[in-house]
Formats: sequence, C-alpha cells, structure tokens
Amino acid sequence: MKYIIASRKFMDEEIIRRIKDELYTKYKMNPQESSVVFYVVKTPSLFKPILWNHRFESLEISNKDIAGRLKKCDPARIHRLLTHAARRYRQYHKPVHTNRGSWMKIDKNGYTIRHEENTTIIQLMGLGNQEPFEVKLRGIFYTSKKEKTRGNLTVLYNREKNRLVFQRLVEVRNHPSKSEKNVGVDAGITSLLSTSNNILSAELKKKKTEDKKQALLKKKSKAAETLDQRTYKECFYPASDFLSARGVQRNRMRDRRKNLLKQAGLEKCASKKPDLAPQEKKACEERTYSLLRKAERIRKNNTRGRKSFARQSRKIQVHLECLINEEIALVLKTDQNIGHIVMEDLDIRGAASKYKRMNRLLSEWMYGVLQERIEYKAGLKEIGVSYVNQAYSSQYCHICGAKVTRDKSAHEKAFCPVHKEMNADINAASNLVWIYENHPEITKWTPRESIKKLYEAL
Repeated sequence: MKYIIASRKFMDEEIIRRIKDELYTKYKMNPQESSVVFYVVKTPSLFKPILWNHRFESLEISNKDIAGRLKKCDPARIHRLLTHAARRYRQYHKPVHTNRGSWMKIDKNGYTIRHEENTTIIQLMGLGNQEPFEVKLRGIFYTSKKEKTRGNLTVLYNREKNRLVFQRLVEVRNHPSKSEKNVGVDAGITSLLSTSNNILSAELKKKKTEDKKQALLKKKSKAAETLDQRTYKECFYPASDFLSARGVQRNRMRDRRKNLLKQAGLEKCASKKPDLAPQEKKACEERTYSLLRKAERIRKNNTRGRKSFARQSRKIQVHLECLINEEIALVLKTDQNIGHIVMEDLDIRGAASKYKRMNRLLSEWMYGVLQERIEYKAGLKEIGVSYVNQAYSSQYCHICGAKVTRDKSAHEKAFCPVHKEMNADINAASNLVWIYENHPEITKWTPRESIKKLYEAL
C-alpha cells in the first residue's frame, strides 16, 4: 500500500485527506457550502458524530463566521454531502465500546513480540503518552520463525471473563502488476464484473465451483452435495424478493400503529376544547387511552420480529459481500494484463425506473461496497482505478459505433447490425476505456447529449 498507518491519529489524518480529495473532485459546491463542509471535516468533534449516524442539524458550530455561512446553506444538503463522501470510512470510526467487550487495532510497527520460558511477552505503545508497556500472556503466541511476515494486531477485552485476547493477521504478499494496459470494468447484476478483456466474473465463479465439486466427488466427499454454486446474481434476486416480502408485513403493522397514534392525537386535541361537555370529554379521554394501549401492544409484540428481520438482513448482506470479494479476486487473479482499471461511476442516486421491482433492486445494490473493494484489492497490486461517465456506454458498438439493440429475454446480449451478437457488459466496458483514453475532458457532469454526439461520430 502507498500509505503506512502507524497509529489511530495518522489513520484519521489519512482518512480526512482522502475525504477532502473526493469532495474537491467529485462534488459541485458554492463557496458557502465548501467552507462549511471543509470546516466540519477538519473538526473531529463535528465530523465523527456524522460518521456515527448523527444528523448534521443536531450539531452546534461555535465558529461565528462558519455559523453565518451556514445560514445561507441547506443543512440537509450539507449532511448528504458529508455522509456520501465518507460512506466508505465509517467502519474505521466505529466507537470502540461494544456490548460485550472493547477492541482496538494496532499497526505492525506498534508492537514487538518476544518469547521466554513457556510464555510470550508483547510490548505495546501507549496511545496517550506513547510510552511502552508489556503484557505477559498465559501461553505461547505463535510467530513465524524468520519473523518476515508480521500483520496488524487486534486486542479484544472480554468484559465477561475479564481478560485480554490477542489476534494477529498475517500479511499477504501480492506481486505488483507489470502491465500498463487500460482495462475497462463494467459492474452489473447479471455478471458482477465484466472486463474489456472478455472476462466475466460470473463464468469464473461457476468454473471454480464446478472444479471444486469435481474434486470433492473424486474424494467421495458428501460436501459436494451441499456446495453452494450460486453467483452474485443468483443470490441477489431471491434475497431482495425475500426481504421485500418480509418488509411488507412489518410496514403494515407499522402503518397501523402510526394511524392509531394519529387518531389518539386527534382525540386528545378534541378533549381539550373549552366548550366540551364533561361526558364527552371523558369519552374522548377513554378513546385516547384505548388507542394508545393498542399502539403500545403493536410496538411491544413486534419487537422480536424487528430484531429477527434485522438479523436476517445482516446475514444476507454479509453473504453478498463475501461473493463480491470472491468474484473481484477471481477477476484480478485470472486477468494478469491489467495495468489500470477504468470503471463507471457507480453512484446510482437519482436513477429511477418505471418498474417497482427494478427500483428496489437498484436501491439495495451494494455499489459502495463493490467500489471500495475494487479500489482496495487493486491497490494491493499497485493498480490504479479511474472513473468515467457511463452515459450511452451500453447503447453503441465499441467497434463501429453503430447503435445496438438489447435482447429483453437475456439482458446480457446485445445485437449490432454490423458485428451481430455480442456481450452487452463487455461492450460497455470497452466503451469506458475508449472514453478514458480519447476524451479526458468528459466528467461526471458532462451533459448526456454531448456524450451521445461523440458515439454517433464514430
């Protein structure tokens, strides 16, 4: 990696630098908005609560000049800018205290290990005064003989058993790519990644699982029957439909409780009228009490369902993230001729469809996770990543520039009047490379009609 993070302080500085670079390059802001945004990013007491899902409107700004500029801005827009720019770095700023224990990560340069008789001593650096202190373990902490591979150390404090647990990640050695070729990568749901070198991540995933199944069958292992051979698409569609069906019932009960609370509020307002008779006032109070009790029963009896839904949703999300990591690794391992990755900007905010299911799929697609994982895994091999405007990239042939038609029964197929059938995702990836190499003046905010004229001029 280009940057070595030696402590939490340096990590915070590096994250803030990256967020500032993204705000400078990807977002259009007026002078008032830019001054407020960069003041918040530089102030940890304001920026960290936003990373912990606090609203920007609830924060107090002591600087009078910035507070005056804030009055000319929309606080909701400021909040959206900050949260979207910092969406990838929330995991590094989580509070260290959890329900069962506390944890912290220590860089490989922040600790040393030495062995004595039947025990291991770990020397750490204090976060406050930076003075070293030693921790003596009960057993032997495994280390390699030559000590050539050292990774980050995770220290976990178990509150229930009142003890420290040390875990260490071994460094992975990656050989940097020697190629200088620009390769386009198109991200989609049919095939998660498609490159301009005619590589599809879905096909690589199927081939890997098939080879693994054949190896297990040769060993006569029962694991071959339970092997999960599904790709990202085959998991994503059923998972989205399942969560949607579960959410319908939850939304129905939530709406019912909301209507009960609304009716209770109306009855309470009616009981406060000065010209109301005592009997009518008493009846309004009884109806208000009855409605509130019904709303409380709904809230109380649906707590378990809400927790179960959140647990299932999180389980599905973790499984999809594992598939994303696996397919990205397969593409980078198979295609050794990648020197620079050219991708579409995966920000799909504002992308709407007339179909309700498609809108749900777009909103649940983890484009932020995919973009972050590609940047990370490509960075391990010293491969750069650039983003271009993806307008009309899948509608024109990358060879002759003719307008292509899509097969509605199979969305991955495209038909060119000259070059006949081709893969739509690979065609889009090739067009992304063409835009990057021949038209660097095109940005995210370039009008779509201007890009369309470039394709038509081919």
